[in-house]
Amino acid sequence: MKRILVYLMVFALLCFLSNHFINTCLARQSESHSPYYLAFASTGANLLELRFDSWAKIKINTSFEDMDTVIQEHLSWLKLSIDPAAIKHSSEGQNLQAWYQLHADDTVYQIAVHSSANDTAIVWFSLKSTRNDKNWLYEVNKRYQEKNYSWMQNYKGEIPLPTSCDSRRHMADAIVQYLHVQDALYQESDNTLLLEGKCRAQDNSIHEIRFEISCPRAAQSTTLILTVLNDQEGKSTHK
Repeated sequence: MKRILVYLMVFALLCFLSNHFINTCLARQSESHSPYYLAFASTGANLLELRFDSWAKIKINTSFEDMDTVIQEHLSWLKLSIDPAAIKHSSEGQNLQAWYQLHADDTVYQIAVHSSANDTAIVWFSLKSTRNDKNWLYEVNKRYQEKNYSWMQNYKGEIPLPTSCDSRRHMADAIVQYLHVQDALYQESDNTLLLEGKCRAQDNSIHEIRFEISCPRAAQSTTLILTVLNDQEGKSTHK
């Protein structure tokens, strides 16, 4: 009897340690990876392309020199090299524009600054990539989130099989459960499912979710697109 009790105690201890280990691993994973990347990966789709856009209104002196400095600062956040001589400029009246494009590691980076006469400018940063690296994307997003910039993430992938209405609904339900999507709205047809809703991030901000699954008739594959929007419009102008 004592031996049975010992076995039960050891078993309970092993279960506790195993559960603690799993929870710790999941917590560390969610802290170092985008939850949206992980949610998309949970569908089983092969990631074909990801896009990240970020934008904000900033205070700036209306000059190409200051605009070039903004571009160089943004690229330094991402530890990207820059050739200042390759920054392009244009002007129309009192409106100035500066922009720069860089190709590196299967990724196209673009950054543009549009200024006007009232010492403000719109900064827009974009990247489009076939690079499948969740750590890298998390760091990019983290940089702009720390600056309170608006941003949008877009994941496009493919499942090399046609899917039924039931299987598409199952994948959408998994996204809802994984991201705790609120006010989920489903729109379905014979070939497409569209999910829209909102979710609350760790910083308590609200992100808009759009998840689309399409499988045209006679198609041999299914396309999935997950879009996440964090719009900071209306907040104070950045310095």
